[in-house]
Amino acid sequence: GFASDALRSDPDFLRRVVAQNWMAMHEASESVTRTNHALSLCAISENEEAAEALHPGLWNDRTFVVNAVQTNGWTLQYVEDHLLTDHDVIRNAVAPDVLGIH
Repeated sequence: GFASDALRSDPDFLRRVVAQNWMAMHEASESVTRTNHALSLCAISENEEAAEALHPGLWNDRTFVVNAVQTNGWTLQYVEDHLLTDHDVIRNAVAPDVLGIH
């Protein structure tokens, strides 16, 4: 690991690290990745592959999912099936600026 257990559980420290290298999410404690939406959104704003390091339960949380796909539309592939028919989820995921289309 890149840091002590205490730092791996510190959301502020992790947010600074993840903003520079999203792969640090793989080292974050599960308790932080499960509950800290801001940290998770920071990671996926850097790269949608960071979604693989997030707590799976986040992809069942509608509020998180709407924000996640708005942050990075490519994360739609991680969304649980029952949310794939949600109008807000789909609308936010396919917005041109979310997919990097200008």
